[in-house]
Amino acid sequence: MLNHIRIMLQIKDKNITFSGVTEEEIKGQLTNVIHATLSPELRSCPKNGCKNDSVNGKQTFVKNGKKITTIRLAPFNYIPTVMKLEKQRYYCRECNHHWTADTSLV
Repeated sequence: MLNHIRIMLQIKDKNITFSGVTEEEIKGQLTNVIHATLSPELRSCPKNGCKNDSVNGKQTFVKNGKKITTIRLAPFNYIPTVMKLEKQRYYCRECNHHWTADTSLV
């Protein structure tokens, strides 16, 4: 079923995984809410190009929580639809840089 969501919304990004659909009341209106996570595997730091290698048994990049973004989508059967996308946050131990995963969807 979750793959059908990808097809219906025409989302091409393979790093987005869907976890379900719920109905919630948002601002007094019943809304379809699609829950998804964006967590790509990274090869280099976007700031200075550090590689994600193991140093002293520790990875250079550390997953550092998630940021929830709400994306408004087209209504489905006249019901408002949004996607709550949990975007992975990262930390580079080599250059002390923090960043959030990004996608062309947002």
